[in-house]
Amino acid sequence: MMGLELAYTRARDILGREQAECLDAAVEVERLRLVWRPERVRILVLAESHVWTSSDEVRSRVRHPDGKETGFARFVYCLGFGEPDLVEPPIAPNRGTPQFWKLFHDTVYGPTASHTPLMKSSEIGWQKRVQGKLDLLEKMQNAGNWLVDASVSALYRNGIKPSKDDFNAVLRACWASHIGEVATGCARSAVLICRQRS
Repeated sequence: MMGLELAYTRARDILGREQAECLDAAVEVERLRLVWRPERVRILVLAESHVWTSSDEVRSRVRHPDGKETGFARFVYCLGFGEPDLVEPPIAPNRGTPQFWKLFHDTVYGPTASHTPLMKSSEIGWQKRVQGKLDLLEKMQNAGNWLVDASVSALYRNGIKPSKDDFNAVLRACWASHIGEVATGCARSAVLICRQRS
């Protein structure tokens, strides 16, 4: 975790203590990411960052359908993000990032298959939806598709983005301290870059 902690410290120093999330959130995000790392990475999905997670939220527990338990983070690899029935104590709001479930789905099945079973708007119950998400994560892992964030600290807090200079400085600092090694350390065939619209 030395690279992660260095990257976090550099990001925090750029963002400021008020804007940066806690180290525990960055550690939980990294732990969740590593759980789903494929044995051989084929496609590296590079996104900007997860969603800001408070120190209180990180202490909540997420119970998976298979009995496993993790901490909570506002990160697509956390099954409790967007699925409040899995989280104790509850987190509110807890909407999740459906756009990333659609992206994950498309990396496995292609863009023509229906995303409906993964969406809250579907008629299926939350248990089937969660099981579908868990199945999709396993298929992604088996296919060699893996999500990595360019920043180890969330870049958006309550919808507020840092200045362009700070934003770019955080990405450069995280790449130099940790993410670059993670991205180049896997023998991926392709990189898919996801970027938020400004």
